[in-house]
Amino acid sequence: MIAVPRWRRPLAAGLISASLLGLSCSDSEPPAEHPTETRETVQGIASAQDPPPPRRSGRWLRARTRPGRGERIESAAEKINAVGYVGGSRPAPAARGVVRHDRAHASPGINFLTSGHAPEAALIDMDGSVIHTWRAEFWDVWPDYEMRDARPGTEYWRRAWLFENGDILAIVADLGIMKLDRDSCLIWANACRAHHDLEVLPNGDIYLLARETRLVERIDSETPVFDDIVLLFDAEGREKSRISLMACFEKSKFSIPPPGDRPPRNRDLFHTNSLRVLDGVSAHRLPAFASGNILVSILKLDTVAIVDPARREVVWTFRGDFSRQHDAQMLSNGRLMLFDNQGRTGRSAVQEYDPISGSKEWEFRGSDEEPFYSHTCGAAQRLPNGNTLLIESDNGRALEIAPAGGVVWEYYNPHRAGPNDQFIAALFDLRRLPLDFPIGWTGEVRTSHE
Repeated sequence: MIAVPRWRRPLAAGLISASLLGLSCSDSEPPAEHPTETRETVQGIASAQDPPPPRRSGRWLRARTRPGRGERIESAAEKINAVGYVGGSRPAPAARGVVRHDRAHASPGINFLTSGHAPEAALIDMDGSVIHTWRAEFWDVWPDYEMRDARPGTEYWRRAWLFENGDILAIVADLGIMKLDRDSCLIWANACRAHHDLEVLPNGDIYLLARETRLVERIDSETPVFDDIVLLFDAEGREKSRISLMACFEKSKFSIPPPGDRPPRNRDLFHTNSLRVLDGVSAHRLPAFASGNILVSILKLDTVAIVDPARREVVWTFRGDFSRQHDAQMLSNGRLMLFDNQGRTGRSAVQEYDPISGSKEWEFRGSDEEPFYSHTCGAAQRLPNGNTLLIESDNGRALEIAPAGGVVWEYYNPHRAGPNDQFIAALFDLRRLPLDFPIGWTGEVRTSHE
């Protein structure tokens, strides 16, 4: 890994092409099997008995080893809130990879994931075998990125998007987005402060979340605040438009709660963490759900909202029995599904709502026998056979559950660190791709039943 200086020269422009950087596949050394241990990036809830965290790149957390609700401890939660995206309270489990696979009931396919162990994405089969990986170090892509302090976020990808030809888009949280080909060669990069989520449209355009810092006198005349931005790029990474979420609220009938209602830490007013472009499936019930409108999850407001990009206005909001939620999305049945991180009972949950009546139609919340909790991050995906894929990010775990709640597939991140491998890498996202998703470019040969 390239050493990170305390200060870097500013970029001449946000968009970088591979040719400008002089990068090609032959220019870089093959990635090491394990990231270089350069500085302490593991943060968590320490006690006098805890060993020091490992000095290792990436994002690592302690995960539970037995069922229970021990994650929800008020003093621990306060410490987690003070440092942001970190957490965990127990040693990592011995289990690695796929530990449960009910072949008769699990939805078949291949899995595309991003993990806190390194700046890479991977494609794995249903048995956990790695089919293909992509990797690019932040400082190789942006050697002159201006940064006051070294950030652990440079050491992993928060979210990635896989194209059918093997190209990928990867977000480095709050810093930028890059496009790589199947061999991890850089196609383009844009230092746009992208974060959390993106979606590629059928015409190749890219919607993504980004962030701006601005002084808003009515909120604070001296301290700048963060405003989340919805960016639209073309397929080559050039900006086509930008929409301020703050401006969308100000134009609408929906108000932002006064700043005194929120923790003042870093003045993050929204912390928007997911973005989905609506297909209009529910527009007949409510015009706000028109095709092309954008559904966003706003963590700091415990709110899901819809933005009309043409009017640049928030046209619908929803607050339910959830707290600090992630990954809000509309399902084909017209319902709203989201990952409820902190909920009302001390466990996380995946919930499904009727967006018109507001009634909760389904949820999976786990139990003492089948614990389920992720203080931060988390994701969910409804699969073609009706099962639901859940990502318990802080515990490095993914599980697929049947409609009645039984687990039919379970996966633990195999990447570990620290003394006796006590830390597990966060599992930011894992998406099930259909069996017919083309992967011939990997050299992998699949039979029909696979």
